[in-house]
Amino acid sequence: MTASTATDSLTEELRLLPMREAVASHLLSLINDEASAEAVGRAAATDPSLSARLLRMANSAYFGLPGRVSSIHRAVVVLGMSVVRSIAVSALAGLFADRTRSMPPDFWSHSIATAAGSELVAGSARVPPGDAFSAGLLHDLGWALLWRRDPETCKAIVGATRGDSAASVAAEREAFGIAHPEAGAIALELWGLPPELVQAIRNHHDEEGTLPLARCLVGGEALVRVLDTRAHLGTRPLEPELRRPLQAVGLGPLTLPATVTRLRNKIDGLSSFLAALG
Repeated sequence: MTASTATDSLTEELRLLPMREAVASHLLSLINDEASAEAVGRAAATDPSLSARLLRMANSAYFGLPGRVSSIHRAVVVLGMSVVRSIAVSALAGLFADRTRSMPPDFWSHSIATAAGSELVAGSARVPPGDAFSAGLLHDLGWALLWRRDPETCKAIVGATRGDSAASVAAEREAFGIAHPEAGAIALELWGLPPELVQAIRNHHDEEGTLPLARCLVGGEALVRVLDTRAHLGTRPLEPELRRPLQAVGLGPLTLPATVTRLRNKIDGLSSFLAALG
């Protein structure tokens, strides 16, 4: 399959999704048109499943108001438009557990960890925290779309590449004619999301990305990898593919251990948020 054919096929599939998720599609349109939090809350409240998710997320310890957010309007204010928009996109793409299509293992746990990591380094990259969090939530959207198309091929790619990001992207392109960063970017562009977010998703496996949000996302995901591999304990030098993006967001050997601890605490505070997504 050529890249052009793969792109056309994916675009056509995505065009059908909003028709099956009317509330999420309307919600996304309101946010893209810069509607008020009250208007967005009213729209979200018409879908019991979506409104319950937003309430549960807003009441997570991460946002500092556990058990104190009781209205959808307030939940929208607490979460912020960037995060609510990410949830609407996720609903449009059929990424929630109550949908019939399969999801990659640990998709949401990795996504919220990357969201927390990206938000943690947002200040150094001069990126609004909500935008950084949103980018982290959506960064692997394309992987979920490829998985939905052919889970067996995706499982084979995971087994063959064993966590090597560059090898995985190359294998995806060979198998599907498109890799997950581009697939995610196509989806977000189709749904009218901001160009800087689209570009950040497209470049999130590119260490040389120059846009602030892209640097923030790459650095946030590198921070998650450091946490997962316990590389911050200093038992071995950081690999260049981790060291470079961390340095780009101001994290070096002296600041990394404390930052990883903060990330772990942030992830713990997102447990209710994760439960609402899963």
